[in-house]
Amino acid sequence: MKTIKDTVAKIKYGEIKPTELVAQMVAEAKRNNDNQHILITITEERAMKEAATAEEILKKGGEVDVLCGIPYTVKDLFKTKGIKTTGGSKVLAEYIPDADAEIILRLVDCGSVLIGKANLHEFAHGAIGTNPHYGTVANPYDSTRIAGGSSSGSAGAVSCGYGLFSLGTDTGGSVRVPAALCGLVGLKPTYGLLSCKGVIPYCWSLDHVGIITNTAYDMELVMSSLLKKHKPESYTCVHGQNGLSGKKIGIPTSFFYDNLDQEIEATLDKVRGNFRSLGADIVFVDMPELQNSRIASLTIQLPEVLSYHSKYLADRWELYSPDIFAGMAAGQFILAEQYLMAKRTASYYHDEMRKIFESIDLMLVPSTPCIAPKIGEDFVNIGGESVPCGNAVTKFFSLFNMTGNPSLTMPAGMHSKGLPIGFQLVGREFGEGELLNTAITYENNFRFKK
Repeated sequence: MKTIKDTVAKIKYGEIKPTELVAQMVAEAKRNNDNQHILITITEERAMKEAATAEEILKKGGEVDVLCGIPYTVKDLFKTKGIKTTGGSKVLAEYIPDADAEIILRLVDCGSVLIGKANLHEFAHGAIGTNPHYGTVANPYDSTRIAGGSSSGSAGAVSCGYGLFSLGTDTGGSVRVPAALCGLVGLKPTYGLLSCKGVIPYCWSLDHVGIITNTAYDMELVMSSLLKKHKPESYTCVHGQNGLSGKKIGIPTSFFYDNLDQEIEATLDKVRGNFRSLGADIVFVDMPELQNSRIASLTIQLPEVLSYHSKYLADRWELYSPDIFAGMAAGQFILAEQYLMAKRTASYYHDEMRKIFESIDLMLVPSTPCIAPKIGEDFVNIGGESVPCGNAVTKFFSLFNMTGNPSLTMPAGMHSKGLPIGFQLVGREFGEGELLNTAITYENNFRFKK
C-alpha cells in the first residue's frame, strides 16, 4: 500500500522522482485497465507534463505544497480541459470541456499530477457501481462482488495504486460507499466546503465533492492542501495526539444499529471499546425518526436529476442505460408539493442534527449494514429482510448529505467472508479538523492491516 505520507518522504530524499512514479503508475494502468474497467481515460500526456513540471518546482527547493508531484485520479464527472469528460455515459461520450473544474485547478496549483478519469455508475445514478457502457469495477477483495458506487472507479484506482488519492462526488453516499466496501478511507466534507463548480451535477441540493485515500493521515494532507486558501477557522489538526480524553462520541439509540450483519455489529462494539480505551466518553443519543430518510433523499434527487438531463432527452434518450432513464421517468411523477415536503424534511434533519451536536463532539455509526453484495445481485438479506442493494449500502450515509455534516468512513476490520467492514465518524458542520484529528488518532493506535 503506497501512501502520500511515505511517497512525499521518498520524493524529498531523492528515492524516486515524480516522473518515474507517474510513469510506473501509467504503465500499470495501461497494462491492466482493459480488464479492470477502473479508468475511462488514462491521461498519460497530461500526467507526464505535470510530473515534469512538479520535478522542476521541487528542484528549485524552498517551500512547496505537500501534494507537489503526487499522482491522483478524478471521477469522470469532473471537467478536464481538452480531455473527455463522459459522466460514465454514452450521452457525453465525445464531450471535451474547455476548462478544468475549479477543484482540479487547485490541484494544478499544488503541483499534483492527474493520472486518469475514473469510471462510475452512469451520471452517478446509483450506489452499486455497475456501468453497461464502460464496464463494472469489481471489489479488490473479491472480484465477484461490487466495489460500490457511484465512485466505483475512484475506489478502484486508490486500491490498485493508480494515483494516491481520488476525487469523487457524494450525493447519498457515493464516495463513502465504495470506500467502505473496499477497505479505504472516504470523506464527504461539509456541504459546500469543496467547490462543485465544473462538476457535472447529479442533484445540486445534495451533491458534495469527496475524497478517497488509503489512510486518514493522507486524507488530512489532501484536505489541508485543498483548503489552503479557504480553510475555516475551526480547521485544526494535531497529528501527534495520542489520546481522546474527554472527547464525547455519540452512539444513536435507534436506526443505525438496527438489523446489522452480526459480524458488523460485533466489530462496531469493538470499535466503541477502542475509543473508550483512548479516553473518549461514549454518550447515547436519541435521533429523529429516520426510517423514511432515504425516501426523502430520493424525492429530492429524482426531480433535480431530470431537471439537468432534460436538455439531452429529446435527441439522446436512447443513449441512457435503463436504470437512469427509469429514474428520470419516475422524477416526472413527483409533485412539487412532495419535493418541497422532502426539502422541509431535510431542513428538519439539519436542525435536529445541530441540536444533537450541542451535547457531543462526534457521532460513531456503522458505514454499511452489510458487506459488499455480489455483482448482479438486486437484493441483499439483512436481519431476515430482503433489501434492495442500493438502499442497503446507502442506508447510513444519505442522512448526512441532507444535513450537510462532514462524514468519514474508515476500515474497522475484516468479515469472515474476506471483505472489509467500515465505521463512520460524523462531525459538526465545518468540523473537518476535529473529525480528521480523531480519525488519525484512532488510526495511529488501531491501524487496519490490509
